[in-house]
Amino acid sequence: MKHMIIPLIALVLVVGFGIYESLSVYNTYKEFEKEIDNLMQLCYAEDLTEEIFADFCDYWTDVREKSEFFLHHNDVYEITLRIGEIKAYVKQKDYDLCVAHLSVIKDLAAYIGHLAIPSFEHVM
Repeated sequence: MKHMIIPLIALVLVVGFGIYESLSVYNTYKEFEKEIDNLMQLCYAEDLTEEIFADFCDYWTDVREKSEFFLHHNDVYEITLRIGEIKAYVKQKDYDLCVAHLSVIKDLAAYIGHLAIPSFEHVM
């Protein structure tokens, strides 16, 4: 019986960290989607400024640094590239292109959040 305790503790730790990772990534990207929605609303109202977008970029940097530990870098890198593109559109006040790229980022964030929660579909 003593020989079973250490493997059981290890199993509980692995499962616990896995659950934490999944929930953490999922919740982070759900919040990120809400921030994108806020930016899109500002674009529709043509009120998005460079300062507001710079704050969003800082927010993304925090999200990116946390999520790179758990995720494939390609998914995160694609969002980083899109945000870099949007900076130029915000500066030019091209709100239509801002919305288009923000929509792509929102889809990528939803995809990442979806992948974070294990399901039978992911295994097959």
